[in-house]
Amino acid sequence: MKSVCLFLLLVTFAFGKNVHPYVAPDGEAERFNEFNVELFEHLLKDSKPNMVYSAFSLHKVLAMISLGAKGETAVEIKKALRLDDGTDQEIKDGYKAFSDEIKEAKHLTMETAIKAYVAEGLSIVPEMEKIATHYFDSGVEHVNFNKPEETAAKINTWVEKETHHKIKNLIDKDNIDPLTRFILANTFYFKGDFKHPFDVLATKKDDFHNSKTETVKVDMMKLKASVLTAVDSNIGVRIVSLPYRNKAAELVILLPDDFDKTDAMEHSITKIWKGKNLTQEYIEVHLPKFRVESSLDMIPPLKEMGVSKLFSRPDLSGMINAPPGIFVETIKQKTFVDVNEFGTEAAAATSVEGVIRSEHIPRETPLVIKVNRPFVFGILYDGVCLMAGKIHKF
Repeated sequence: MKSVCLFLLLVTFAFGKNVHPYVAPDGEAERFNEFNVELFEHLLKDSKPNMVYSAFSLHKVLAMISLGAKGETAVEIKKALRLDDGTDQEIKDGYKAFSDEIKEAKHLTMETAIKAYVAEGLSIVPEMEKIATHYFDSGVEHVNFNKPEETAAKINTWVEKETHHKIKNLIDKDNIDPLTRFILANTFYFKGDFKHPFDVLATKKDDFHNSKTETVKVDMMKLKASVLTAVDSNIGVRIVSLPYRNKAAELVILLPDDFDKTDAMEHSITKIWKGKNLTQEYIEVHLPKFRVESSLDMIPPLKEMGVSKLFSRPDLSGMINAPPGIFVETIKQKTFVDVNEFGTEAAAATSVEGVIRSEHIPRETPLVIKVNRPFVFGILYDGVCLMAGKIHKF
């Protein structure tokens, strides 16, 4: 079993119901990760003990929508995405370059796709369709929303295929009605093997502390290797970076010193990462095997981040030829992650660029790090957060 990441975003538009080796421009990765961290902090407010999400998947779809939006609608989206300092061409070129890069990534599978399902009788603005196809690998298909069962089956079949059968039955026919005009489905698939696989024979049942008063037995993996690690002594957090065979990708673990520092850690991701010195250390890390699936409503956090027009009276005249009254009704993301001895199968990650990395002579006796209490994880590629999440309970 290898490691895989999946992200799925569903965006539904309706008429008025009652309501990377790729070298990014300077600061681009940092701005994206600022968006990721803010999204993470808003998602924490209503999340379950375990959560996984893809800021990258959400960012990509909203970036594409912003290129077809006008006026305040476009301004709000670009500001939330930290794209307000760039031109539309820079946005397009950035995503095109990343898309081309991940297609060629060695020892790693990353696949991203967008499909626009448009109501019969409506059409995408020709220029927008060119942008979607050329820069965002998006396809367009007309469907009959008056046949909800047939349309839901069609979308679910595409989603299941694009996610290598990891996400099934994303939407129910009850999610579709005659007022639905437009559905955007976005998938992101990641699969990578660790550079230093955990020893399968060393995996044993061990304690994981869900809280100060609750302890459970989990499958605890063990690895001895020289990896990048650091400590934030101000907040009390250990950072561990586990590389994949493709050196641009890594699984990052943030582990608080104790339970009392968990909240501070989760609300200080930027401070923890920015400017940290990760050094090469010989460690013995104990990490539980984990699998998390999440289904998240992304509208509440986006509203808190200043995006409101999109959900009320947006100007999408540069995107779709439709009468006034169309608005975004649903933004739903389903995400899956599975981490085992060999690697990761999942959907996105968290990180901040600008980490200074220095070499260090490995010690003979490994530094023992036991991930046996709540922690945060992220999957990074070239310093950009593809997916992130938290594990509080088994």
